[in-house]
Amino acid sequence: YTTREYVKIFGTQGDDDVKSGGASDSLNVTNNATIDISPTSPSTFVYGGITAIAQGGFGKDNANGGAGGKITFTNNGAITTELTTSGFPLLFGIEATSIGGAADLDNSDNNSNGGTGGVGGTVFVTNNQKLTVTGASQLGFSGIFAASIGGHGGDQNGSVSGNQKGGAGGSGGTVQADNHGTILLGTSSNRIQAPATGGGMIAVSASGDGGTDNGAGGSGGYAAVTNNGSVQVYWNDTEGDETDLFGIGALATGGNGLASSDPSDAGGAGGQGGSTNASSSGEILVDVTNGTKLTGGALAAATRGGNGGKGPDRD
Repeated sequence: YTTREYVKIFGTQGDDDVKSGGASDSLNVTNNATIDISPTSPSTFVYGGITAIAQGGFGKDNANGGAGGKITFTNNGAITTELTTSGFPLLFGIEATSIGGAADLDNSDNNSNGGTGGVGGTVFVTNNQKLTVTGASQLGFSGIFAASIGGHGGDQNGSVSGNQKGGAGGSGGTVQADNHGTILLGTSSNRIQAPATGGGMIAVSASGDGGTDNGAGGSGGYAAVTNNGSVQVYWNDTEGDETDLFGIGALATGGNGLASSDPSDAGGAGGQGGSTNASSSGEILVDVTNGTKLTGGALAAATRGGNGGKGPDRD
């Protein structure tokens, strides 16, 4: 088939009766089909050739967001596509993302703290076949993108001199992406034409930011990528800006703390970065032209803490 295929599930949204967001169910996705994805823009906002998203429900008022569900994604079918700069962009060949539900950004419960963002769920992605991509993009591209993302903390409701705090961001979960097949982005004679953003296979565990005001960022989880096959990236950087491009990459980030307007409270703490691992027993090649300001590598693992929020102004 040629259309962008997707499945999305959501936890229940918080309401006046049950304010906490519900956890989403788990998703198990297996593709055994051979797919030639049309570059034609779909009628819905689908960024991947095959997309699986499990998202927790949003909290209401001072209640917490729901947890994102576990995703297990196995690809056993060959996938080909040609990127295009027209229409709704195709950003991923395969996307599997678990997202914690956000707490309420419009908390109407007087004199209350913000709710905590939901945690991202565990994500496992395994590729056993060939992913072939050519063409051009205005935004970059990743062959396989696996992510667990914590929800945003909720806003507090109180006076400037009160003791209320914004809710903490939800933590990112565990992400494991494994390649046993071939990921081929462009060729030496027909490079991907795009800003140098993305790569062959990317795993991300990212926490949510804190809520207004002075909410703390959540902590990153664990992100890992393993290549036992072949990853080849041939790219022409069309912008030459400071961007990131990887053969395979793992990133775990803490969320940002929010600024404080309360003279008695410091800004929200930035969340701790998580842990990462990247390993390969197979082939990885990254060949980029015009990447004068490019940051990246054939194999990369990075962890980064979140920024702390600005403290209150004082006389």
